[in-house]
Amino acid sequence: MKIRRAALLAALLAAPALRAQETTTLFVPVVLSSSGRNSSFFTSEMVETNKGNRDATVSYLYTDATGGSATGSATNPQTLAAGRQRVISDVITYLRGLGIPIPAAGNAVGTLGVTFTNLHAASDAAITVRTTTPVPTDVPTGRAGLAYSGVPPLGLLNAGTTAFLCGLKQNALDRTNVAVQNAGAPGAGDVVLRVTFVPSLGTPSPDQFVTLSPGGFKQYALTDLNPSAADGFVRVSVSTGTAPFYAYAVVNDQVNSDGSFIAPMKSGTGASVAVVLMPTVVEAGVYSTEVVLTNLGAGGLSGVLTFASASLTAPNNVVTLPVSLSPYEQRTYPSFVQALRVAGVSGVPAAGVTITGTLSFRSNTLDTSTVFLGGRTLNAGGGGRYGVFTSGQPDGSGADMPGTWVYGLRQDAENRTNLALVNLSNVDSASIGLHVDLYDGATGLLAGSTDRTLTYLGFLQLNTVLSQYAPSASQAYARITRTSGASRFLVYGVVNDGAAPGQRSGDGAVIPMDPFDVFRYAGTWNNTTFGSTGFANATLAAERASQLLAVTIDLGGNVFGGTAPGPQTIRGSLNPLGASLSDTTPLFGPITATVSLLGAVNGSAPSVPGPNVSALTFNGTIIPGTFVNLNYAATLRPSGTAVGVVTMTPAP
Repeated sequence: MKIRRAALLAALLAAPALRAQETTTLFVPVVLSSSGRNSSFFTSEMVETNKGNRDATVSYLYTDATGGSATGSATNPQTLAAGRQRVISDVITYLRGLGIPIPAAGNAVGTLGVTFTNLHAASDAAITVRTTTPVPTDVPTGRAGLAYSGVPPLGLLNAGTTAFLCGLKQNALDRTNVAVQNAGAPGAGDVVLRVTFVPSLGTPSPDQFVTLSPGGFKQYALTDLNPSAADGFVRVSVSTGTAPFYAYAVVNDQVNSDGSFIAPMKSGTGASVAVVLMPTVVEAGVYSTEVVLTNLGAGGLSGVLTFASASLTAPNNVVTLPVSLSPYEQRTYPSFVQALRVAGVSGVPAAGVTITGTLSFRSNTLDTSTVFLGGRTLNAGGGGRYGVFTSGQPDGSGADMPGTWVYGLRQDAENRTNLALVNLSNVDSASIGLHVDLYDGATGLLAGSTDRTLTYLGFLQLNTVLSQYAPSASQAYARITRTSGASRFLVYGVVNDGAAPGQRSGDGAVIPMDPFDVFRYAGTWNNTTFGSTGFANATLAAERASQLLAVTIDLGGNVFGGTAPGPQTIRGSLNPLGASLSDTTPLFGPITATVSLLGAVNGSAPSVPGPNVSALTFNGTIIPGTFVNLNYAATLRPSGTAVGVVTMTPAP
């Protein structure tokens, strides 16, 4: 009985040495095999990644979006080996082959829960999906479409959080669909979602409500939300229910049906910063970037757009454009570089010069929590326009140590991949060095590497990255780490249709980087009152864009007078003063903690529900990527106190 109680926070910020297996479920908001407008027919390709050192079992739960009988589950008879990726060319056909009752004829549309078990760490699993349609028959053969990722639990939306879908259009060139899902596991209960279209410079349209069971899916055309909808954004929030949800939008070309995937911007997380940065704006040959800046609030908004490019002749290669937006205004710059010329901004070369750079918006109120910045890089094709969409990210939300990952890279007869690197320059104006490792998804082995230096606000694209640096790999994933400098960085991939430029449609689909900073530590807890010890493991994951935080704890040995409880997750958020955690778990009951900017940890679990411990307090220091030292005191039942220490260092 002694120690078991004392191990509690021994793990609040610890992680894997003798790590038990972990399980995670990634939510895929849509997979389909379905006809669309203008003779389009969409199918979904899925890449499963296990970058860890354990073979994982993968199972699937498909929920028919129509509410029909196609819903079902299956376990893949083939494990996903350590370090490997599995490319599934047609998800619906694959699931049908595993025994899920999806009819062979007719359209199939649904959501998908993909569960990985026996992982070294939950963050080792990833899902990347590309949904595409053949291009019109009167143009070169090929496909056009978009890409999106499986959403881990921390990335889902919950009651109290509003999702904003911005940059939406309905006109002669583009049409928009908006989709919402109940992302809860079976048994999570129904959720009623409130969906509201807000026209640019207008008043919000009447709310629409939809009830969704776990896995449920509902898609709206923009004109379903407002018959006269042309330009604006959509808000999605929970009306009733506790299940997590998700939402996204797709802007499709009216002719070739190429889509741009727009992920939700979250509010309600308490995060606000002065600057939001968009990684890429270009004007190069047939390519140009359309930029969208949206004021999500009912009050006016003003600030400055800053464009940085080595091609500019302005001082420090930076130009600025002051901006004022009215309530609910969504402003579109069809070609941003040309818009700078029209506005009379000096330092912008004449058309014909290749210009590539980064774009940021700084609010005059030093708060961008009601600002969306994003854009599509477009080129003519298939009788319309092909495009890829990138969203702005809060300042400082890029990758830091220990680096980041990009999955689902391809190089074969039909596909090639570019890898883009951006220096966010959020710390200083110095250059940063980045190291790129490319792992062969078929073997799990390192297939190639390269090093690059990025100057202040620098952008660099590694074209056909696998052909150049990992020619033996037809599919791969990349790890990117910073080797010099202090600023954060952004990375993303673009999978293009065609093995080389000029082949097939050339359409691109953006593959975002892993959305989390993940830190792992390994160490021990030592109960100095009773002389007992055990291991304490945990993973700290911070979602960069929303600044949400989750700490997953895994304790070994006798814990609170019983057996090892299994992983426990405590959620919270980052803030300007550090971080705060507040949650309730089966083992700890209500638990809170704060971490200062200097790494000072203080917290308590005042109502531990077990029979042997009634409360716990803890304090100490955490330096991410360096060490964790904690002191704790457990109040015993019926009386007495046990104290101890926890010491941890980074783990792979």
